[in-house]
Amino acid sequence: MLMWLLSAILLTIKLLSQLSAKCYDTSKESKFSEHINKGIALFNSSKFEEALKQFQQASRINKNNTASRKWIAATYEHWERFDKAVEGYKELIKMDPADRGLHSHLAILYRLMSEREEQAAAESKIELDSVPSPATPKPDSAD
Repeated sequence: MLMWLLSAILLTIKLLSQLSAKCYDTSKESKFSEHINKGIALFNSSKFEEALKQFQQASRINKNNTASRKWIAATYEHWERFDKAVEGYKELIKMDPADRGLHSHLAILYRLMSEREEQAAAESKIELDSVPSPATPKPDSAD
């Protein structure tokens, strides 16, 4: 499972490193870039809640730019809120269906979620197996 998590993190870093080239320099886009850059700095400083707010503000400024949405999904993924991360990546795929990295990343997230479910099921079974079963009453003997 650690290998899958490492792969997911590396893929996230690769996706996010490509984002800087996609920021434009108009006044609206300048604000967008400002929020993205602040968010990235906060994310890299482990200030994830503040980073998320910056990415969400950027997303409101330009709903069509995928950069902010990728960072939002990455933030949820970091928090292990895989349901929200998957939702984000699905939206991104609708916006850019040709981006193979998004598809690969979504597949990795599904794999991580599956492994988590399997682990939780195994732990639950162990807990159930460790609970002693109630004693079976002995039938009354009619002497």
